[in-house]
Amino acid sequence: MRRVYGVYIVRQLTSPMVRFAVLATVFFAVAASVSLPNVIQNVLNVQDIPGFINFTVGAIVGTTLVVQLCVLVAVLLTAWIGVDVVRRAGNTQLSVQ
Repeated sequence: MRRVYGVYIVRQLTSPMVRFAVLATVFFAVAASVSLPNVIQNVLNVQDIPGFINFTVGAIVGTTLVVQLCVLVAVLLTAWIGVDVVRRAGNTQLSVQ
């Protein structure tokens, strides 16, 4: 019976609603830790794609560990949600009547 409860808990924790809640929490944690107006102002000064990549890497490497972990969790959750959306979109079939 413990295995059944364990599987139930794991399935509940991996539900899309929980993933979105964790993603929102991570975004609020980053917003509370970083000066978003300054980041947006600095991003607008970037002219090209390589400059944007250098800015992003420099911003992530130059910040605190908490923000780095939040960004990592946000990227992983966004990828997981994206894969889930693509997988579900591939399974939907339109019926022509």
